[in-house]
Formats: sequence, structure tokens, C-alpha cells
Amino acid sequence: MSHLLSEFPLRDDITKKLSSLETDTFKVISSYAVHINWYQDDHINHNADASLNIKKFINDRIKHAFQEENLAYDGKDPWKSLVEDPFSNNQSVSNVKSTFRYVLDHTFFRPRDLLLFFKPLSLRPYKLPLTKYDINQLIGIYCEEIINELKNELSSFYSATEISCIFSAFGVISSLQSKFEEKSVKYDEAISIITDHCSTVSPSQLLEDMFQRSLVGSVSSFGTPNFKHREPATKKYELNPGDNVVIQTALRIYCHNKGYR
Repeated sequence: MSHLLSEFPLRDDITKKLSSLETDTFKVISSYAVHINWYQDDHINHNADASLNIKKFINDRIKHAFQEENLAYDGKDPWKSLVEDPFSNNQSVSNVKSTFRYVLDHTFFRPRDLLLFFKPLSLRPYKLPLTKYDINQLIGIYCEEIINELKNELSSFYSATEISCIFSAFGVISSLQSKFEEKSVKYDEAISIITDHCSTVSPSQLLEDMFQRSLVGSVSSFGTPNFKHREPATKKYELNPGDNVVIQTALRIYCHNKGYR
């Protein structure tokens, strides 16, 4: 007797929603689902871009796109044909950070983020390779697109009013964290801000949910921000009351651009 095996890709928020509906559904998902994490411990090494699977993925897409348009490209590293590396006439980006990492640091470390990031290139002409000015423009567009997607995901768990209040609270936290030297706010301060803005949700449960979604990160006494989408294979990140809270980069830019303060 033959057995048919099928694979169904599901976003994390859909998996979470399905798991909450039926006990048996939760059992099936927990037993058979495989979470795909694109983060690699090699990311810590600033000289290891070529070994990152997500860099290999985007290079393959760039190579294919340039071939389709009959454009010449760097065969060793197609990324350099798409984006300047390093940026010309730029002093603000450290020499140890490549332009690929500069882009990646604004995302949730997924291939679909990079595809969404460069989506505007199909809508209007750009001169290649892209400059830092071009990339910063794309960052603004990407941040609005990805956060709107996340708002849509949140609508399965929170009301429209609650989502509006949540982002107002995040705007205040984001604005506040930029004023501190450590670029983060204390956990209790974040709880207080959420309480002031969101009377119908549990502040601690909301922070934990947003931490699991990588919209906020934890900052321990060591001072390093930890986000779930950059969780290494050998360690599990948690958000504890003794930690500080930091807003994820795309969300922080979105809040700033939309006037959430």
C-alpha cells in the first residue's frame, strides 16, 4: 500500500492560528511541522557573507534576473552588480559591514523579505548598481510594506482598535529608546507605556507575543540585542522582566515615518 506525502508551506502566524483552533490540529502541527530558520551562526562572522544560504539565494535570483535581461553581472558575486559594495562616498557604514548586511539588518532574515525589498525595481527603472541613496529609499518602502503585512497577520489575534493602540505604544517606545545611550528601554517602562495605550490587552503577554514575532527584541546586561529571527542553533532567546526592550529596525523606521511618537 503506497502512502502519499504532501508538503504545505505555512506562515508562522497561520500555523499559530490553526494551532489555537483545535487540540488535534495542534498535535498534528507540533508532531509533523518543520520550522524553516534561515539564520546561520556564520552571520556573526562579518567575512562570511558567501557562506550564508540567504546570500546564495538572492545571488541566484539576481543572476537569473540579469540573464533574463541580457545584462552583464559579476559572476563571483552577483550582488555587487545589483548594489554598490561598498557604498561610494560613504562614511557612516562601517568598513566591516557589507552592503548586503546593511540591507539584511532591516529585514527578518527571510528570502521573501529580500524579494519584497527589491520589488520596486520591477515597477520603475533604477540605475545599477544601486547607491546608498537608492537603498535607503527602498528601505522606507520595504518597512511600510512588511509592517502592513504584519498588521494584517495581527488582525487574526487583535481587534483593529487594539492594533492601532499597539502601534501607538510601539511608537512611544521607539522614540524613547533613541534618547538613551543603550538604545533600549527598561522592561517595566515598556509595560507602563503599553498599559497607558492598550487597556484591553495584557502588557506582558503582548510583549511576549511581539517578541516571538521578532517585532521587539531583548537586551540583556551584556548589551546585545537578541531577536527570535536571529536565534542561533545553540541558544534559546527569551524576554525576561530584567531585560531591556528594543524595537526591531523595520518597525522603528515605520513608526518614525508614520509619526507614531
